[in-house]
Amino acid sequence: MTAPATKPHLVIIGGTWEHQAYGLLGDVVARTKDTWQPHWVDYPASYGNPMSYTVSKSIGRQNTIDQLMHLPSDDPIALVGYSQGAAIVEELIRHLARSRELHELALLRRVRYLATVASPYRTAGDQVGNDPGGSGIAGPLTPLQTILDKHPLPGIRELQIPWQQFAVAGDLICACPEDSLIRIVEHLTPAMSAREPVEWVDDLRRKLTISYIWRTFPELRTFNIVRLLARINEAALAAAVYQKTAIHTKYASAPIAGTGTPATRLIAHELHEIAWKIR
Repeated sequence: MTAPATKPHLVIIGGTWEHQAYGLLGDVVARTKDTWQPHWVDYPASYGNPMSYTVSKSIGRQNTIDQLMHLPSDDPIALVGYSQGAAIVEELIRHLARSRELHELALLRRVRYLATVASPYRTAGDQVGNDPGGSGIAGPLTPLQTILDKHPLPGIRELQIPWQQFAVAGDLICACPEDSLIRIVEHLTPAMSAREPVEWVDDLRRKLTISYIWRTFPELRTFNIVRLLARINEAALAAAVYQKTAIHTKYASAPIAGTGTPATRLIAHELHEIAWKIR
């Protein structure tokens, strides 16, 4: 069996601080070079220095659209994102589903596969392999099908795109315990920026409301200091393990529970299968 004459396009969006082409997902590129043409999305991949996470994601989303628009108009596409790149994939695919711009709808129809590795938007229980517990630190976005039900695409009632989520236990970005105080970090720091510190302060003022404090620390309302201290200790221990193990960076080596295989190899296997189906 020979590879297809024209390779479909594999668009890779790396994680925070990944500025070298393909980054952790380079293992996917190396394993699929005979069947997919790789493309690297260049974007700031920043978290506070110099620019904010929010601005970085916005630029990454637009750069991904620009990259896709420059691909041959009829060729199939796969999108694979890691960490901040996974967040960009999650936001982008929903943006395309809501769009009524013909060129963006055309892009959406060409997507044949999505993979999000260590997504901060992962929904609890959505993953390849065994459930590592928890969910994305930022919480889930609106389900794609819900968007399509509200904004139906012309001639399409359901969008059938294989989408695989990958998460491992202990990775606080994608498998954060639901009531963990670690989530405070995600809530309060997306606007953090060495370049625009005043904007971050303004964002903190908007977010640090009394209602937010009561929701985040319900123990304060009942004076349950013992439970509050326990939560603080749990968060500190989880953060220490996260940093010590560097588990967030191990998706090319640590096996996904229930599969015995790292995420990058599972993605590569799926891409090979899809390449032969669409050739």
